[in-house]
Amino acid sequence: MANYCYSTYRITGEASELDALYELMTRLEKEKKNGNWVGHIVEALNKKIPEHLYVRGWWDELEREEDCISFSLESAWDPIYEAWDFICSKYDSLSAYFIGEEPGCEVYLKRDHPDKGWFSDNYYVDICTPKEEYFH
Repeated sequence: MANYCYSTYRITGEASELDALYELMTRLEKEKKNGNWVGHIVEALNKKIPEHLYVRGWWDELEREEDCISFSLESAWDPIYEAWDFICSKYDSLSAYFIGEEPGCEVYLKRDHPDKGWFSDNYYVDICTPKEEYFH
């Protein structure tokens, strides 16, 4: 069984391309069984999932904000940023930014937008004191 990685994503770029990706994602959510699976986007843009590309993840809470698309992502083991980089590469201007946490294997990754500063956390501490008090 996989350890789950919980991530927050922001996709930026030109408005027309953000609209196109957002429309694709909302359409897939409605049309496909398990429609929010990342692999559906890759298949829609590329016909086939490349063998090297890991797409085991599902998005939720999809929103089209003024300057980005935002969503949460649940994936196995890591934030699957390679899949989102592949998706964004199918458009001229899109870029993916994220913060992901998978505490079981101590995976904490982020790629933040240099001007936006969406993900201010640089460290994550998960401790239990001798008095069995838990802090995050």
